[in-house]
Amino acid sequence: MKKVALLLEGWGRYITNAWINGVLAKIKEENADINLYVFNAYANWSTDERYNQGEHAIFFLPDFCDFDGVICELNNTEAKPVRDEVLEKIRESGTPCIMINAKEDGFYSVGVDNYAVMYDNIRFLYEEKECRSFWFVMGPEENYENGQRTKALLDFAKKKKLKKNIDYVLDYSGFKIKDGRDAFGRLYGKHEVPDVIICANDNLAVGILSEMEKVGLECPRDFYITGFDDLDKARFYDPRISTISYRREDAGEMAVELFTDIWNGKKVSYDNYINAFPIYWDSCDCESDIVVDERAQLKGSILWNDTRGEFESDLLKLSSRITHADSIKEMVDVIRDVVVVSRCEDIIMVLDPKFWSEFEAQEEEWIFDTAYINEDCIQHIFPTFESSTSGDCYLFIPIHFREKSAGYLAMKNPIFLMEQQFLFDLINTFLSGMEILYQKECLARANEKLSDLSVKDALTGLYNRLGFGEYAKKMIAKAHKEGRQMLILYSDLDMLKYLNDTYGHEIGDEAIICASKGLKEHVTPDGMCFRLGGDEFLIIDRFMGDEAVTSIIAEIRKMLIDGSREIKLPVDLSMSFGYVVTEGQGEVHLDEYISKADTLMYEDKRRRRKGRI
Repeated sequence: MKKVALLLEGWGRYITNAWINGVLAKIKEENADINLYVFNAYANWSTDERYNQGEHAIFFLPDFCDFDGVICELNNTEAKPVRDEVLEKIRESGTPCIMINAKEDGFYSVGVDNYAVMYDNIRFLYEEKECRSFWFVMGPEENYENGQRTKALLDFAKKKKLKKNIDYVLDYSGFKIKDGRDAFGRLYGKHEVPDVIICANDNLAVGILSEMEKVGLECPRDFYITGFDDLDKARFYDPRISTISYRREDAGEMAVELFTDIWNGKKVSYDNYINAFPIYWDSCDCESDIVVDERAQLKGSILWNDTRGEFESDLLKLSSRITHADSIKEMVDVIRDVVVVSRCEDIIMVLDPKFWSEFEAQEEEWIFDTAYINEDCIQHIFPTFESSTSGDCYLFIPIHFREKSAGYLAMKNPIFLMEQQFLFDLINTFLSGMEILYQKECLARANEKLSDLSVKDALTGLYNRLGFGEYAKKMIAKAHKEGRQMLILYSDLDMLKYLNDTYGHEIGDEAIICASKGLKEHVTPDGMCFRLGGDEFLIIDRFMGDEAVTSIIAEIRKMLIDGSREIKLPVDLSMSFGYVVTEGQGEVHLDEYISKADTLMYEDKRRRRKGRI
């Protein structure tokens, strides 16, 4: 089974589904053993660079060595360093790559010959319509397609010896209707209205026409205008906008044909063009023999709006569950309903364990037994997403919180979402819920840290008297309920007052820290260590026998001597100990246990003092 990757940057909040449709249609037509894996980012609609960084992370998920072919359509990727890095990774893999509507050294290309069709467009306007003054309203200067269209216009102007800002004006803009309106605002009043306005696409033409009408200008009476791309808005605007038409799906179909030839060892041209042709309509005072079925368009619009309303209703119901999920497990449960709403075959959420390991501690055992948090899927998407059937489409969408990459969603055959352009809405709703969950987890951890600050000693990190009051009685009560005895080991650091008075409190603090380390290392996972006062410490732990306690005390004392010498304290540290064992049943008389342990500790201290005399 051949695997083809398609790297795609959405057009604003829309996915360019035509490329996908073309690839899948050709696979079906040829009954080819190929599956398509689409890695889609929605970055160019946002002005938040950190958000865009998180979106673009999806391009670095695949290992291109795992694929038999790669298709790239990154003309909307405004972050040039990202685009360059992705293309370099593909180049290093040695996997054959096809660029859609772009050219790169060593890569094949398919798409419209933007230069040729735009050159023919201005030639027609100049020679057939006798236009002599022009506004060139172009898209982003760095966009490849726009660059080719602009170059054709400038080359023609140079050939005809047209002068800039006299015979023609060049204005760079975006690709949206709003950009056309803004371009009109920059040009109108500063330059005479030209014979024709040539726009980089149909959106710009619509924006300019809408503003021209406001100032009383009429097309084609006062000027001509052309667009590019043959969007529905060109065909149904009044006046109908002259444009350059081509079938986008042809690029996807041609890509499959090229890969088939490459895999079969046939020689393939690096430059491959799909059919494109001009349509001259009302905006150039022309008639076209292309019939526009307005009733069919209206019918399609009615049906789409109905589908849209149904989808939004389902999404609204899901939104409440998504935003109120309190755990990853609940979010996984919601995904089952997302599959139904999206009408795809399956959705898998793969989370990066490096990101999520600090959260969901209480669910760690459950979640790592599933495919949802999976390091293998983060590093190698195959064989998890390898299909035994052909013609399947897997869509990969990043899960991120601004620039922080947290994993991805993999959707199997989400054809409905892509064709109806509902994908962004669904993904945005889901990711918003994931971010709310992430913020809840962050808040919970912050509260946990604040709680720790109140129950833990700042100097040693041991639980303080507040912590003792919070946990000690509960620990013993739990042990009694299970019929277990507990050790209560009381200790006191010898000569702390002497160290403070003679060498200062800084040395005294070092002694306390040294003692706390020795105690902590001898507490089991079932136990806890407390600092009750300046030099008083308490361990509550499971009881493992008197010999074990005696051994622990001896080890702690040795560690104290070694530790004090290691940090070069002026004296060898020592501690006095007293311990009692709980009954393992009945009521918890904690004060009595502590009092007995305290008494035994002072007896130990007196015996050891007499031993030193």
